[in-house]
Amino acid sequence: MKIPEEVVQRLFNLLRLVWAELLYRTGILFVLKAWVLRRRAVVLMYHRVLTPEERNRSFSAEGIVVGVETFTWQMQAAKELFRVVSLPEFLESLRQGTGFSDGTCLITFDDGWSDNYRNAFPVLQRLQIPATIFLPMDFIGSGKMFWREEMAAALWAAAQGRDAESLELLRELAVEQLARMSFPEAKRVIEAYITGLKERPVDYRQEVAERLSAFAARKRSRNHDVDSFIDWEQAKLMRDYGISFGSHSYYHPILTELESDAVAAEAICSRLVLERWFPGDPLVFCYPNGDYDETVSREVATAGYAAAFTTEPGFVAGGDDPLTIKRVNIHEDMTKSRALFLARILGVI
Repeated sequence: MKIPEEVVQRLFNLLRLVWAELLYRTGILFVLKAWVLRRRAVVLMYHRVLTPEERNRSFSAEGIVVGVETFTWQMQAAKELFRVVSLPEFLESLRQGTGFSDGTCLITFDDGWSDNYRNAFPVLQRLQIPATIFLPMDFIGSGKMFWREEMAAALWAAAQGRDAESLELLRELAVEQLARMSFPEAKRVIEAYITGLKERPVDYRQEVAERLSAFAARKRSRNHDVDSFIDWEQAKLMRDYGISFGSHSYYHPILTELESDAVAAEAICSRLVLERWFPGDPLVFCYPNGDYDETVSREVATAGYAAAFTTEPGFVAGGDDPLTIKRVNIHEDMTKSRALFLARILGVI
């Protein structure tokens, strides 16, 4: 008899939790932490921090979300377990090449989601924890959405529309079952549909995206209130309280799919925006989707950035290549307890 995948996943999660708790309660995780972070740093990578109500309306993938309550105790734990530093302090230790203070930690956020200001910033401010947010410039304060969230919102609007145009759109995209589903069920189907689109030719993906965007505009279905981005006034306010900002490119494209001159334009144009809003601040870059190659990192360096962050897991030592800084992705499923949080950071699970 074949065991359902959901049951297997639950059993795996339970075993992972038991393993992490065992390592935590016996002190093994703390010994490991002292060893792997001796004169090294870890960079935590967050994306979204949502309330339960916001989570039930967001179309972002679960792999980039933590809850507000989880984020709050994680920041308290980070402050107790690590030496959380600001971006300038991190860059100075990296530049000197002599190593970081034991257990150094840098907190980062990708994309500049509006919940970074609404939900994460009050926690960081209260605990006096510095952090760095990487901004895709074209989306900041513009009301634009990432294509994934915009397409998902349009599909859900069509599912709820029940009019002839909506039903015809769903039928042509072969997702007519959405009209009969609850939001949680529909979200899973929509995520699978959009993930499948990534495997289709770029022209087809673009055609579907443009059609859904036009539909969303007509139906006013853009889910701006939850899947939106911060504006520049919010960024300026956060900077006054210890939050640094870096570039996440200008249009947030997959840079490895672009010609070198287009990569250069992304790096330079986003740098100019940063310099206009935050003159004199350190210039750092974060590769969209974590995708980079030799050409991309070269153009980023040529544009004048002091460092660039990847999505590759690992730790950072003094003297490491500043254009390939590793990070540890933090999301709810893998870090639900203090033991899981520490085990995830140390690469045990």
